[in-house]
Amino acid sequence: MGISDTKTTLPVAIVIKDNENEWRGSSDKTEINEIIKSLEVPLYPEDLVSTFPDPKLKIGTTITINRAPVIYLHDGLNNIEMRSWSKTVSEFLKEKKIDLGPLDMLSSSMETKLNNKDTITIIRIGERDEAVEEVIAYQKIEKPTNDMYKGERKLQQKGSDGKRIKTYRLRYENNILVSKILISDEVTAPSQAEIILVGTRPKITVRCRFNDTVELASAKYGIDPNALCRTMMCESNGNPRSGYPDGQYRGLFQYEQSFWNLIAPRAGFASGDTIWDATAQIYTTAWGWSHGYRGRWPNC
Repeated sequence: MGISDTKTTLPVAIVIKDNENEWRGSSDKTEINEIIKSLEVPLYPEDLVSTFPDPKLKIGTTITINRAPVIYLHDGLNNIEMRSWSKTVSEFLKEKKIDLGPLDMLSSSMETKLNNKDTITIIRIGERDEAVEEVIAYQKIEKPTNDMYKGERKLQQKGSDGKRIKTYRLRYENNILVSKILISDEVTAPSQAEIILVGTRPKITVRCRFNDTVELASAKYGIDPNALCRTMMCESNGNPRSGYPDGQYRGLFQYEQSFWNLIAPRAGFASGDTIWDATAQIYTTAWGWSHGYRGRWPNC
């Protein structure tokens, strides 16, 4: 064959226009997508493309790209540039198959109209409950008692810690903790206080008689048992019958009968012959000292 039968395809002029830009070039392709790709023009699936005349005519063509509106989606911590012809936020979410959780929040309502370069923000909300076990530290209580001397201590009840469960509702926005609210506080095991008995009874350190009675009477009326002992021993040497039967001053603390008859009933004892009773004299004197009669014994 003298002349080649091979057909040669020559490039034809191409003009590509979109909403804002224009590209010019040439291509030997006849398929629209191939022409756009060969000229390195960006094309997105949502864009609408039209041509005139048909590229297959090979006489040159103009390709018009109608760009889909750009929508910026801030979904949680993800920022995405998307394109859509949806008219409203609701249509956009449905088209893009974006689901909202029951607590998720939108920056706008579902009916909001969309325009090019609008932004839709989704705040992803999550909640969960968290149970925390806490120890309830037991209290230490010191309990005064007249049954023990000052300086003495005794464990009456051993202490033990308790337990409680506090339940908090945690709220997250875009995986960031924003609130922690206590919703329940249940004591599962109560604590038991530790009780220490602490002696308050003063101890007698001087020569004395009827020590137990003196200590109890002194503790009851808050006076010094040693002072009471010294006075008793000074007045009668601890003899409850001193001055018996008709001395002017009688008993442990050498009362005159008239004064005894006045003060003893106030201390809870009968007048008269109770003046010879050691317990009555000790308690009555302790009462008298605590009620302003200490000066009746000026010499002891």
